[in-house]
Amino acid sequence: MRSITINLDEATERWLRTRAAESGWSVEEEARRILRDAVGSESSRRNLAAEIRSRVDAAGGGADLNLPKRTPMRDPVRFD
Repeated sequence: MRSITINLDEATERWLRTRAAESGWSVEEEARRILRDAVGSESSRRNLAAEIRSRVDAAGGGADLNLPKRTPMRDPVRFD
C-alpha cells in the first residue's frame, strides 16, 4: 500500500477526526474510505455530460427554448 502526506487546515482536520469518531474508524481509515468513495470504481464513473444531465433532471428538468429555425449558411463576403 502506498502512503501520502496531506497538510490539512485545522477545521478540516477537526471535521475528519469527528467523522472518524462517529463512524468508529481511525482518522486514517476514515480518510481512506472518503478517498475510495470519491474515486469510485471504473465502472461507476460517469462522464461530465451525464452528471450535468442528472443534476438538471433532479432539479426539475431543463429549460424549454424556442430556437429559431436554421437557415443555410450565407456565402462569405468577398473583397475582390
